[in-house]
Amino acid sequence: MKKITKPTVTFTNYKGEWMIKSDIKLTAENTIDSEYETICGKKILALGSVEVLLESGREKTVLIGEYEMCIKNNDGTESHVYSMHNF
Repeated sequence: MKKITKPTVTFTNYKGEWMIKSDIKLTAENTIDSEYETICGKKILALGSVEVLLESGREKTVLIGEYEMCIKNNDGTESHVYSMHNF
Protein backbone atom coordinates (compact mmCIF):
# COMPACT_ATOMS: atom_id res chain seq x y z
CA MET A 1 0.00 0.00 0.00
CA LYS A 2 1.43 3.35 -1.06
CA LYS A 3 1.55 6.01 1.65
CA ILE A 4 0.08 9.36 0.56
CA THR A 5 1.84 12.41 2.00
CA LYS A 6 -0.56 15.14 3.09
CA PRO A 7 0.65 18.52 1.82
CA THR A 8 1.38 21.39 4.17
CA VAL A 9 -0.39 24.35 2.56
CA THR A 10 -0.28 27.99 3.68
CA PHE A 11 -1.39 31.32 2.25
CA THR A 12 1.24 33.44 0.51
CA ASN A 13 1.26 36.79 -1.23
CA TYR A 14 2.61 36.33 -4.76
CA LYS A 15 2.77 39.29 -7.14
CA GLY A 16 0.31 41.22 -4.97
CA GLU A 17 -2.33 38.45 -4.91
CA TRP A 18 -3.16 35.97 -2.15
CA MET A 19 -2.41 32.44 -3.27
CA ILE A 20 -1.61 29.11 -1.65
CA LYS A 21 1.84 27.56 -1.26
CA SER A 22 2.38 23.83 -0.79
CA ASP A 23 5.48 21.93 0.31
CA ILE A 24 4.71 19.24 -2.30
CA LYS A 25 3.05 19.36 -5.72
CA LEU A 26 -0.72 18.96 -5.40
CA THR A 27 -2.20 15.91 -7.11
CA ALA A 28 -5.55 14.11 -7.14
CA GLU A 29 -4.10 11.69 -4.58
CA ASN A 30 -3.21 14.31 -1.94
CA THR A 31 -6.12 16.78 -2.33
CA ILE A 32 -9.86 16.64 -1.67
CA ASP A 33 -12.45 15.97 -4.42
CA SER A 34 -9.89 16.41 -7.17
CA GLU A 35 -10.31 15.63 -10.85
CA TYR A 36 -7.99 15.62 -13.82
CA GLU A 37 -8.61 17.29 -17.15
CA THR A 38 -6.75 16.61 -20.39
CA ILE A 39 -5.51 19.72 -22.20
CA CYS A 40 -3.36 19.37 -25.32
CA GLY A 41 -2.75 15.72 -24.47
CA LYS A 42 -1.48 16.49 -20.95
CA LYS A 43 -3.40 15.57 -17.80
CA ILE A 44 -3.57 18.43 -15.32
CA LEU A 45 -5.28 18.88 -11.97
CA ALA A 46 -8.52 20.63 -12.93
CA LEU A 47 -10.43 21.11 -9.72
CA GLY A 48 -10.03 20.15 -6.14
CA SER A 49 -9.70 21.59 -2.71
CA VAL A 50 -7.07 21.54 -0.03
CA GLU A 51 -6.85 22.36 3.67
CA VAL A 52 -4.80 25.54 4.22
CA LEU A 53 -3.08 26.01 7.58
CA LEU A 54 -3.89 29.40 9.14
CA GLU A 55 -1.63 31.29 11.56
CA SER A 56 -4.08 30.42 14.35
CA GLY A 57 -3.39 26.72 13.75
CA ARG A 58 -6.86 26.10 12.31
CA GLU A 59 -7.42 24.92 8.75
CA LYS A 60 -9.58 26.41 5.99
CA THR A 61 -10.69 24.55 2.87
CA VAL A 62 -10.06 26.42 -0.41
CA LEU A 63 -10.53 25.49 -4.06
CA ILE A 64 -7.30 25.07 -6.02
CA GLY A 65 -6.89 27.31 -9.06
CA GLU A 66 -4.04 27.25 -11.55
CA TYR A 67 -0.47 26.18 -10.91
CA GLU A 68 1.65 29.35 -10.89
CA MET A 69 5.25 28.37 -10.21
CA CYS A 70 7.81 26.33 -8.32
CA ILE A 71 9.99 28.22 -5.83
CA LYS A 72 13.41 26.85 -4.85
CA ASN A 73 13.88 27.38 -1.11
CA ASN A 74 17.22 28.16 0.57
CA ASP A 75 17.25 24.75 2.27
CA GLY A 76 17.13 22.93 -1.08
CA THR A 77 13.41 22.07 -0.93
CA GLU A 78 10.72 23.30 -3.30
CA SER A 79 7.41 25.10 -2.72
CA HIS A 80 4.59 25.08 -5.25
CA VAL A 81 2.37 28.15 -5.66
CA TYR A 82 -1.26 27.94 -6.87
CA SER A 83 -3.97 30.51 -7.41
CA MET A 84 -7.33 29.94 -5.71
CA HIS A 85 -10.88 29.89 -7.04
CA ASN A 86 -13.05 32.43 -5.25
CA PHE A 87 -16.75 31.56 -5.03
